[in-house]
Amino acid sequence: MLVCLLYTVILDMKRQSDALILRLDKVFQKIAVLNDYPTQSTISRFLKRFTVGAAKGIAKVNHSLLMKTRREFEGW
Repeated sequence: MLVCLLYTVILDMKRQSDALILRLDKVFQKIAVLNDYPTQSTISRFLKRFTVGAAKGIAKVNHSLLMKTRREFEGW
């Protein structure tokens, strides 16, 4: 599920419903080595399990990793 969500972010799909394109695209699924792509309702149920606290924790880790990556590129 996380890999599928990552593809929607990488492909700049703003809405969960936009992922229908990926669900219908069997070539994409083969290239991405996905047996199937989840439906919009499956994605919604998955995301509803996250609490605000969990989302904030993920954002904090994301920010930390971003800052670490930026520091490593200083001086290039």
